[in-house]
Amino acid sequence: VFAMRTAAAHRRRGLAWRVFLALMDHAARAGARRTWLQVEAVNDPAIALYERAGFSTAYSYLYWTKP
Repeated sequence: VFAMRTAAAHRRRGLAWRVFLALMDHAARAGARRTWLQVEAVNDPAIALYERAGFSTAYSYLYWTKP
């Protein structure tokens, strides 16, 4: 799961949770045996959502840029 966002005006309504569950259901029906998520370390609401679904950190990484 990459780049999932909820518009600010629609947050805190359970929409991300429902979309996420639908994605996981679709993946399972399609035969997926594993799911990997990518989330920014400062995105506490997303981290809480994924932890609620039973996910935990597998590893972390950094983006690099040249000024």
